[in-house]
Amino acid sequence: MPQVFVSPDEIAAFLGVSGTTVRRWIKQGELKAYRAGDRYLVRFPDLARFLDIGLEQLMEDWEYWHR
Repeated sequence: MPQVFVSPDEIAAFLGVSGTTVRRWIKQGELKAYRAGDRYLVRFPDLARFLDIGLEQLMEDWEYWHR
């Protein structure tokens, strides 16, 4: 499976929280993220781990949300 990265703002919209909240989780080390220049990116497996759900479930929920 190819690496899928999502931005804090995409995660915020998906979870119904603010982008500031997601970035705070990242800065506090609760949500693993990678730096890409001046922005953060989160891998799907790391988001699934943070949400304590399976990767397959996250991908299904994400697809449903993007319809």
